[in-house]
Amino acid sequence: MNPRTSQSGFTLIETLLYVVFLSLILSGTLGAAYSIIQGSDHMTIQVVTAEEANFLSRKMSWALTGASALSFPSPGRISITRWGTPATVDFRLNAGAMEMNRGGGWIALTGADDTVSSVSFDHLASPEGVQVHFTINGTAFVLTRYLRK
Repeated sequence: MNPRTSQSGFTLIETLLYVVFLSLILSGTLGAAYSIIQGSDHMTIQVVTAEEANFLSRKMSWALTGASALSFPSPGRISITRWGTPATVDFRLNAGAMEMNRGGGWIALTGADDTVSSVSFDHLASPEGVQVHFTINGTAFVLTRYLRK
């Protein structure tokens, strides 16, 4: 006769169940962390694109404030004659970058990591103004400004 000895501990099945539950919890946690990181990267790109578009819009609005005449020398380019200094401000799309010239040479307005894929300047007749359509990093933006005379 074997006397029953009291043994404490986990059975093999209990241990396997704990391992399975721990694996499920860890995989869910890692999946959620990965999704958060991916979403953060995507949101950062969207914010940077919106900031670039806001900067371009403000520069164009500044140039159009006090404008006395507009000319469109070629597609994707505008020349603005102003009342104040500088007298002429030009904008153009060049190799994926938006550039501005205030009389001292062309200056890139967009960062190296941002691509302006298209820009169009539409002359508005009455009241006189301009509507600018531009696309930065695949996101389209529109700016409408009217001349004050």
